Amino acid sequence: MPRLVLAALALVLPGCHGGGDAVPPPAYGSATCASCQAVIATPRHAAQLVRADGTVLSFDAPVCLFRALHAEAAPPRAVRFHGDGEAWIAASDAWFASLPDTATPHGAGWVAFPSFAAAQDAVVQAGSGEILAFEQARDRLAQ
Repeated sequence: MPRLVLAALALVLPGCHGGGDAVPPPAYGSATCASCQAVIATPRHAAQLVRADGTVLSFDAPVCLFRALHAEAAPPRAVRFHGDGEAWIAASDAWFASLPDTATPHGAGWVAFPSFAAAQDAVVQAGSGEILAFEQARDRLAQ
């Protein structure tokens, strides 16, 4: 019986880390990106990866996370992106829009949104941009 409980927890617990608050956010203004070592200045571009061993890596932009994810040997326990306000978005729910007014030192400012409709609204408001699903962004922006 204990093995069944442990197996059930192993299936459920990884989902708890996706977009929830179980993982503390980076210390904005002092924490540095695990990829490029830049200071993670603002929440809007922040992203986090939780390794299988529970180690949390924080990034200053989705592009940095995608590069790190590409180099990871084991599948991560969770990946999340900062949305509007205090919200975090699990990778499985994330859509990305490149918006001209949110450029970063990494190039086009890729910003995470919780739905395609939200990303589309942002692109329309900005007057231009591109939208990618998580898998598309992961594969294309890791280079």
